[in-house]
Amino acid sequence: MIKVKEIAKAIEDFAPLTLKEDWDNPGLQVGDPEMEVTGILLCLDLTEDILKEARPHMSNASWALRYVASFSNVKVILSGMSTLEQVKDNIDTLSKYEPMNAFDFETIERIKKIILGNDFIPCTGCRYCMPCPFHVDIPKIFKGFN
Repeated sequence: MIKVKEIAKAIEDFAPLTLKEDWDNPGLQVGDPEMEVTGILLCLDLTEDILKEARPHMSNASWALRYVASFSNVKVILSGMSTLEQVKDNIDTLSKYEPMNAFDFETIERIKKIILGNDFIPCTGCRYCMPCPFHVDIPKIFKGFN
């Protein structure tokens, strides 16, 4: 079984920490590098009202896929989907791929300023992080913090 430290090294080999943006917080944040990996999740939490104002026809997932696909060093995008509608949306987004333009990046900058100005932890309560191997109820703690 692969360990967390092996995944972290592979990611850092592909996207060195020296390439991070000033707002990024890359690398292993919590956990034991020696633990075996059971799943991986990438999450981009966006402010929906701003996205809908900019492009009313696009889903949050479409924005996230287009954003990630806009970087030349990205070779693979993994998207978690749990409904047929989500699968269709992702296929539609990438089969009719439209690169992010200046307006789109400005929209993301507006959202970034809002998120970085918040004193809360953006948690959807999806419980993907559960069960925690350390028996920590992460969503409950985040909800209490918020």
